[in-house]
Amino acid sequence: MAALYPRFALTPAIVMFLIVVIRAERYRYSFGRKWTSRRMATTKLYLPTRADGTPDWDFMSRYTNSLPFSSRL
Repeated sequence: MAALYPRFALTPAIVMFLIVVIRAERYRYSFGRKWTSRRMATTKLYLPTRADGTPDWDFMSRYTNSLPFSSRL
């Protein structure tokens, strides 16, 4: 079993956003093609970015917090 370890501080809202993005890729990795650490390294996750190309963590947090029931995070 492989694990993902963040290299930066995460908020619960950002984690929930990332969970949805990762689960959207689930169809690519069925039982016969497990998501191993080698495949994790080559998988591209498409995230909202700023003009300079870095992930827009503020947008992800604001978006998640704007959803219904986000107060339960």
